[in-house]
Amino acid sequence: MFRQIGKSALVFMTTVMAPAAVGADGPARPQDPMWQNSVCVNPMLPRIVVKKRLTGHASALFDITVEGEVENIRITDSDPKGVMDGAIKRALRRWSYFLHFEDGYAAPRKDVPITFTFGEEGETTCRHIPLPELPSTVGDPSDPYIQLKQCTMLVMQQKEARDRISGKVTLGYDISKSGKVENIEILSSTPEGVFDDNAERALARWKYHQFEDTGEAIARNGLKVDFYYGDLPEGAPDNRCGYAPWEATNIISDMEYYQERQKKPFIKKGVPAPSHGKN
Repeated sequence: MFRQIGKSALVFMTTVMAPAAVGADGPARPQDPMWQNSVCVNPMLPRIVVKKRLTGHASALFDITVEGEVENIRITDSDPKGVMDGAIKRALRRWSYFLHFEDGYAAPRKDVPITFTFGEEGETTCRHIPLPELPSTVGDPSDPYIQLKQCTMLVMQQKEARDRISGKVTLGYDISKSGKVENIEILSSTPEGVFDDNAERALARWKYHQFEDTGEAIARNGLKVDFYYGDLPEGAPDNRCGYAPWEATNIISDMEYYQERQKKPFIKKGVPAPSHGKN
């Protein structure tokens, strides 16, 4: 059986609680690193191994004391060189063994060889560590609200608010690998054309986190989103990214504020206009 230790280290424990007799367990195999092993800890992969998806092996020699503890660990070979040395030494120090008997007396075991491997394939064992799966974003990539980083609160147009005109605009668009909204198009609108510009401006300011599939950012194409103005149909989402209630006319978006600034430059009161060198 085994139990989890830390994030990726595994401790494997035998179910035998006493040293097996040589006759019942076959001939003694003091150079076999798994013979009479009672606890083995799986080395944890260093960050560089996981990040760069490295594969390889590392070999070591170690001694086992009379009490069954590991000591005198020496790395004899590793590829890539050095990346797993520290992890293997830390793991082996936590291994332990049942007693080894020679002529009726507990005896040490010297120069026990072991090789650890690590890579993409295989199951986790005492001597092999597979790389963890690459991350993938949870959720449907066609959902317009998955990985949404920033949205502009939808604003109700003042004239339509006064006239109590409700509307709906359905937009299609793509999201680049970096999370930028692209290729916006109006798929349908009711009343036709009334809220189209408003909806396009709002959607153009949406930003997304990257959507990852097995460690790689992917583009998301063919998304659709509905924007509602005024009355909200039953069952439609009421989040402010995609819904402008009647009272939302007093909210001015940054883009609209910037456009107004271009029309009417703002000059602070009490600050004289520049003279351009004239007295």
